[in-house]
Amino acid sequence: MEDIIKAFFTSFAGLLLILLPISNPIGMAPNFLFYTEAIHNESRRIVAKKVALLSFSFSVGILIAGPPLLRFFGIDVSFIRISGGLLLAISGWQILSSEGNSSSNYSDKNKDAHKKIKTLKDRIFFPIVFPVTVGSGSVAIIITMATDYFHGSFKAYIMVASYIGGAAALFVNAFLFYICYKYSREIFSHVGKTGTIVICKISAFILIAIGLQVAWGGFYNVIIELFKVLKSANLL
Repeated sequence: MEDIIKAFFTSFAGLLLILLPISNPIGMAPNFLFYTEAIHNESRRIVAKKVALLSFSFSVGILIAGPPLLRFFGIDVSFIRISGGLLLAISGWQILSSEGNSSSNYSDKNKDAHKKIKTLKDRIFFPIVFPVTVGSGSVAIIITMATDYFHGSFKAYIMVASYIGGAAALFVNAFLFYICYKYSREIFSHVGKTGTIVICKISAFILIAIGLQVAWGGFYNVIIELFKVLKSANLL
């Protein structure tokens, strides 16, 4: 029993402490506010709940199926970081280069709220859930931790406890996103409309920087591996 408890809390604390600085719920709140600017607060809170649930489900799916799928298709985690990082940077650029009034991205004043919400529903998974909420950095971390769970012990019950601990960490992470997204309007209402736009633009710029950093990390790993291969083949 002691081994099970230790495995649970080790995986829970390990994943959560590594994941939170990368996922950054409070830092992503302005981006969520940008995408939901055209709807009222009650609808925004419903969307926040859906995003949190989808993010949790998506993350758990990655935790369980990520490593086997990568091995099956022969994909290295570095390429996940490259592609996901570029997607994250593109999402940030779309926000940064948009008009100041984000509601123009959905519809003008002559269109009804139903059309606004319908347009938003098409955006819930991409780009709000992925890559804004669950970015490529988070995906790479989850897959790396899941690989450690799978190979870390030959005892099935230890491995299961580790997976449950990891899932619990993902739940806490998703819940923090729900809180930050749900109250994003209240959080930024004190700075006014112009201040909110400025915060969104700054956050979008940071999103681009994070995406490029994640992508560069993938490129760097690929370059290092390439040099190792060339050196082992006496080509360097």
